[in-house]
Amino acid sequence: MEETTGAAGRIILDAMQDITRRTSPAISDVTKKIRRVHGVTVNPSLFRILSEVGDSALRLTQLADAVGLSQPTVSLHVQALERNGLIVRSQDESDSRSSLIQLTDKGRQVWGMVEDLRESVFGQVFAGWSEEEVRTLSRLLVRLRDEIAELPQS
Repeated sequence: MEETTGAAGRIILDAMQDITRRTSPAISDVTKKIRRVHGVTVNPSLFRILSEVGDSALRLTQLADAVGLSQPTVSLHVQALERNGLIVRSQDESDSRSSLIQLTDKGRQVWGMVEDLRESVFGQVFAGWSEEEVRTLSRLLVRLRDEIAELPQS
């Protein structure tokens, strides 16, 4: 089993790195379009924050939990997005010690551009796949992600 899992691990890691490399040009194109249209530079690592906030109003703790990052890291990301006018903080009426994070109109427009990219790329990728194949891959990737998240931190 150990030999099989080692080989599978190599295949999976190689595939993930290759997927990242092959999608980088599309991500670069959308960041350039965001800069051209909205006059802001958004690091692609912040796309997940925009996506998670979406149409919601979240506390920093909720956002950190949702994206699987520490609160200090998410706080830095939120500050960068605030400086670019993509996110705004407002007072949480249910808890005056907390603030809620929401997308601005500009943030929703940028988020829309990122979502359009995602739909375009994966629409093309999955065009020849059955619905069951897409669901199976999604389920297995979520399981892999969750298992990796449970590994002890070194």
